[in-house]
Amino acid sequence: MGDRKKYLKKTIKEISSKHLIVCSSSLYENPPWRVDNIQGEYINMVLKISTTFSPNELMDDMNQIEFDLGRENKKKKLPRTIDIDLLLYEDKIINTKTLTIPHPLMHIRPFVLIPLNEIDSQTIHPIEQKTIGELLKTLPYHNLKKL
Repeated sequence: MGDRKKYLKKTIKEISSKHLIVCSSSLYENPPWRVDNIQGEYINMVLKISTTFSPNELMDDMNQIEFDLGRENKKKKLPRTIDIDLLLYEDKIINTKTLTIPHPLMHIRPFVLIPLNEIDSQTIHPIEQKTIGELLKTLPYHNLKKL
C-alpha cells in the first residue's frame, strides 16, 4: 500500500541501522501472488545481511520494523505497507510456532528466487539441497519486471 519505493527505502534504512547489508538485489515488480483480491503490483527485493542477532531476535526486529512503518495487520493476503520475510539464516533449519527457516514457500516463488539468484545463485537451500539457481530453473514461468 502507498508509496512502495519509499517504504522499501525506509525499510533498508532501518535494517542497516542494526545490521550490515552485504548486498541487495534489484527491485522487481510483479502482480500479487495467490491473492484473491486485486491489490495492485508488488515490489520485491532481497537483502543479504550480516548480523549478531539470533534468528528469533532478527525476526522480532523485522516485525518491529514492519510495525514502525505502518503495518497494521499481520494476517496473510491483506494489503500492507511492507512485508519482511526471513528467507534463510545460514544453513539452519528452524521450525517453531513463531519462526520457520527456510521460508516454507521460497523455493516455489519467482519473486523470491529471481532477486535471490541475482545476489547469490550458489546458496544451497538447506531442505531442497539445490542451489538457488537450480531451484529457479524448476519454475515454469515468471512475470516479474525488473525496475
